[in-house]
Amino acid sequence: MPCIHRQFTIVFGLVYPVLGGLFFQSRIFEQALLIPVFFIVRAGFEYGADAITSHTFGSDGMPAINFAGVMMHEICLSVMITSIKHPLVFVSLVLSDILENTFCLWSLARNTKRSNRVSPESDQDVKKSLQKRKSLTRRSSNVVSLVLNGDDLKDKGTALFIAATLLQREVVETLVPMQAALILSLFYAVDTKSNSIVSGWSDEDWTHSMTYIGVDLGVEIVVFL
Repeated sequence: MPCIHRQFTIVFGLVYPVLGGLFFQSRIFEQALLIPVFFIVRAGFEYGADAITSHTFGSDGMPAINFAGVMMHEICLSVMITSIKHPLVFVSLVLSDILENTFCLWSLARNTKRSNRVSPESDQDVKKSLQKRKSLTRRSSNVVSLVLNGDDLKDKGTALFIAATLLQREVVETLVPMQAALILSLFYAVDTKSNSIVSGWSDEDWTHSMTYIGVDLGVEIVVFL
């Protein structure tokens, strides 16, 4: 099982550079259409990795799966943002991110309305529950699977699980753009010729790229809060 997951992760890691290459070579309208594909690929990785590992590790695989998927996704998008030349492409990126997070937050809100609280069961409830069932609940590590499963939504602990997943995702999506802006600005300041991204940048190009990264970071901070 670990070997299959490792191979699946390697394939996922190779898909992003390929899509990135297509993005850089595409025209404006094609770039706008490619943006949602990156989100679909990440969702496919999370769903596939969950299907492979959940039978063995249950929800314990969630942090590693979620972190790997979001990290690869955000690094690639942070680099792509620097080459965006038209607002339409950036709007497609922001809308895709907002729609994804809106769906997850809506699912969390729906769950908390049903349970009226986002907290684990009390010790007494846990003891009664364990007396009625012989095995522990296996919770999926994929947010979409949790939302679509009506039985999961009845579990009060599911809200906590979704919240933890979203918080980890937003931490990565907030820190990576900050890191990208810092490193690219440093490379540009020292005039690094060996870096293909900043090589040949003018002050206008740097301002343009930092503006897009800044707006994306602002959106992520709002979602995180």
